[in-house]
Amino acid sequence: MRQKIFLLFVLLCAAAQGAWAEDTYDYPEKTKPEFHTSYGGKSNVVVINTPAELAYITEHFSDGSGYDGNKDWSELNYYLNADINMGNSYSWMPLGRESYWVTRYEGTFWGNGHTITYMIRGLDEEDLGLFATINKDGKVYDVNVVCEIYTQRDYVGGICGENYGLIQNCTVTANIVSEDHDCVGGIVGKNDPGGIVKGCHVMGLVKGIGSAKYVAGITGDNVNGGNKPEIVNCWVEADVSSEHDNGATSAYVGGIAGHNNALIRYCCVTGNVTNPEDDKVGGIVGNNALGGHSGRHGTPSGTVEHCTFYGVIDNDHSR
Repeated sequence: MRQKIFLLFVLLCAAAQGAWAEDTYDYPEKTKPEFHTSYGGKSNVVVINTPAELAYITEHFSDGSGYDGNKDWSELNYYLNADINMGNSYSWMPLGRESYWVTRYEGTFWGNGHTITYMIRGLDEEDLGLFATINKDGKVYDVNVVCEIYTQRDYVGGICGENYGLIQNCTVTANIVSEDHDCVGGIVGKNDPGGIVKGCHVMGLVKGIGSAKYVAGITGDNVNGGNKPEIVNCWVEADVSSEHDNGATSAYVGGIAGHNNALIRYCCVTGNVTNPEDDKVGGIVGNNALGGHSGRHGTPSGTVEHCTFYGVIDNDHSR
């Protein structure tokens, strides 16, 4: 009897290991979605109705589609026509994330208030989220995301890993944990020059552990450049926390941004912000260039305007 129980235990362990193997993102069913010159008041869109169609798009993202002048799938416009649940048996491979490179999204994605549910575990890649990276011409509107992400890589967010484009009116219900790496946010890991996050809402938990740094409710790092990125009219009721254990570095934990070197305005945080082992923590930003609900001041190139914080800061060194 003991031998049978032990054998069953071994088989269950093997099955569990297989479930988190590197190829778990290979969703078993893939169906090519249809292209419509007009649908739901939008022109020239690919309509997504099923998980199998979304899986097909992510597998072929850098390929020619045969649609709209044979644009690549990464250049097409999308119309989400139903709630999509990718399940928890297969780790989601972000749109544009391939084994050794990233294809940036350059079209317009209309979510139409529908929800995409996905899980990411065991992917040894940077730029993780629903999309890997949204390019300067890319736009994502009105999509709700429910996600569970556990990663040991940089640039992680519920909508995308990096953003150079526009993310507007999106909601993320997150359980995101980043271990020993940089830039994790409820919406986007790193908001790059030109990136705009507008009217977005984050609930749940965003957490950094180990030596993870730049942890926040909207973006880990709001990065200045030729075109300043902006975070505008966003609301975070998620809890943001760090269990930073690397005394040689700082974690930079904030309700909106971990580090801000650009513009944040008209945002509200009602969740709690925790960084017990480090003084780089703030209700709005952990490290900001200028004043305004910041845990630390840096070089004079970041701005926080008309923002409010109603949560609690849990920090042994809080100011």
